[in-house]
Amino acid sequence: MAKRRNSKKSRGLPREGQARKGATRGGAQLSQSAHQASQSGAQPGPRKRPRQERAQATVHAILQAAALVFAEHGYQGGSTNKVAARAGVSIGTLYQYFPNKEAIIAQLYDDHAAEVEPLIADAMRDLADASVSLPQAMRTFFDKLVRLHAEESELWRKLAHEGPLPLVLVKRNEAEEETYLQHVSAILRHRSEVRAGNRDLMALVLVQALKDLSHWLGHHSPATLDRSAVAEEVVLLLTRYLIDH
Repeated sequence: MAKRRNSKKSRGLPREGQARKGATRGGAQLSQSAHQASQSGAQPGPRKRPRQERAQATVHAILQAAALVFAEHGYQGGSTNKVAARAGVSIGTLYQYFPNKEAIIAQLYDDHAAEVEPLIADAMRDLADASVSLPQAMRTFFDKLVRLHAEESELWRKLAHEGPLPLVLVKRNEAEEETYLQHVSAILRHRSEVRAGNRDLMALVLVQALKDLSHWLGHHSPATLDRSAVAEEVVLLLTRYLIDH
């Protein structure tokens, strides 16, 4: 599972039938400096695709090591040398697959997105299923998002604040979020209990609220906080927003 656009046009509210493009998945937000760095020309993902089992194991070890290195040192403090040392491979071996640390981070985001996609698909099915109550569908969706954010909270917190997201992934994530917004808007149109209103705007508010609150609860909330109680309050907030009482 937002703050990248500066034009007056992008700050406007969406009209019915026009959902606004939003933030990147996994809570990753680009600062101006990170956005500039993302345009340096680095190609995201591996330089070559591992085909043999041994090569696949090497890439897996590099990515596991990178997750640990960037979680410990952040983007600025992490380096390909540190990643190679942690993975137990030579720097030359690392460069066979990843030309720089931007490409490693891009692959980590790709893998994270691959985990998110089936979760979103399941949540969309529940949300569209009239036999599943709206509060239950949103509670399930929210709980899944929180668990996903919490799994690697230190890694994603540091990358979100420090690491430049390659521009090609920014564009891909924007397109994917636009698709999610359109799906949620269509679902809200077909759920009879949802109040009258601009469904595109309602979908935008719903998606952003779920994303931001789950990101905060999974990454930044106090350890002593009762997460289940917070989840109940979030569901209450959103159902009262969507349903006339």
